[in-house]
Amino acid sequence: MHSDEAMPRPLHVLTLTPFFPSSENEVSGCFVAEPLQQLLEFGVESTVFAVSAMHHPKKYAAGDVAANWLRYPQLPGNFGLSSAGNFLYARLLGRVRELQRRKPIDVIHAHAALPCGHAAMLLSRRLGVPFVVTVHGLDVFNSGWLEGMPAAWRRKISQKVYRTAQTVICVSGKVREILTRGMPEEPRTALIYNGVDPEFFSPAPAIDSRGAEILVVGTLRRSKGHELVLRAIAALKDGFPKLRCRIVGEGPDRAEFVALDAWNCGAAVPAIRARAARRKCADSGD
Repeated sequence: MHSDEAMPRPLHVLTLTPFFPSSENEVSGCFVAEPLQQLLEFGVESTVFAVSAMHHPKKYAAGDVAANWLRYPQLPGNFGLSSAGNFLYARLLGRVRELQRRKPIDVIHAHAALPCGHAAMLLSRRLGVPFVVTVHGLDVFNSGWLEGMPAAWRRKISQKVYRTAQTVICVSGKVREILTRGMPEEPRTALIYNGVDPEFFSPAPAIDSRGAEILVVGTLRRSKGHELVLRAIAALKDGFPKLRCRIVGEGPDRAEFVALDAWNCGAAVPAIRARAARRKCADSGD
């Protein structure tokens, strides 16, 4: 049969993410946007909602992958993150219901437990559509900052999201280890490493590894594991005295990493430099 009705329809994935390229930062969330293009080759279509809290600066589209940009109310700061999924769910529900009517959703893919995973869990319950959540960093339970009761609330909601998800996708074995250790019962998990282009990211054949430079790009936050890199390079000083590390990024823990370089790794790795990568962008209007 050759009719359109006989052809299987593409798998339709609803992607909820706080990470996505914007005019403010065109590389933020590139690890989410770039695979979507390639998934089309495998018959997987995606509808993306890129979300941010209303008290954050408004973001605008950048790049070739289309996204629906959505802002949601959230109590300011990390204190409000435990309830942010409820507000995001309320903002999404009408839009997702209309999308489901026009183009049935097969699975919801949320990036990070809070707020997108929480909203995906509530949408899954309402629409009867399974959801998965990808964990990208070491702060699996969102408890790495603002400790006390707010951290306990975030942990509790995160655990509920992981327990309810069809699968929790971990980007490294360490992430899966932290997840499993912090759950009352072992969740359903899949280990999927972030992919790279080996032809683009390939050292020159004549490089001398003893004098190589390691480039680390990422938000300067403790949960990203920059400290592990700094300490590892310091431990290699005897075998690789010329090994250097350049850290490119910006974030709340910049001063801490600079201090670590000074008192712990400075003598061993004198050329470690942390610098902020900032770029100005023009406001493109409403």
